[in-house]
Amino acid sequence: MITIVNDFLNLSNFQQAWLKVKENNGCAGVDAETIDDFAQNQDFNLVQILGLKQISSPNKA
Repeated sequence: MITIVNDFLNLSNFQQAWLKVKENNGCAGVDAETIDDFAQNQDFNLVQILGLKQISSPNKA
């Protein structure tokens, strides 16, 4: 189970997911940040999201 979580929380996986959203012209979420806004700081934003996911992981000590 931990392997699946680690695979999901991999930065490369988040980058691939971002590319899919961008290709599909995803819309702004509840924070109203547009695709263009997110893209301006893409790497920073992805690392921030990944960090939040790791902190909220139920198996993290």
